[in-house]
Amino acid sequence: MVTKKLGITTVSSWSKMIMLYCHDEKAFFEKFFNFLNEFKQRNQDKNGKETNNISEVVATAIKN
Repeated sequence: MVTKKLGITTVSSWSKMIMLYCHDEKAFFEKFFNFLNEFKQRNQDKNGKETNNISEVVATAIKN
């Protein structure tokens, strides 16, 4: 997901990819949590219950 959102292809960690687009750690955290919220919204079932836990969110971010 992070690589698609930022339009880059790399073997770097997802955190390093996000930091490339941020001027400081505050901006990094804001961008990370924006991505996390988008991911959670995308992965809700029809009852509004999240279908992934935080470990799965991080694992998915690393894979993408």
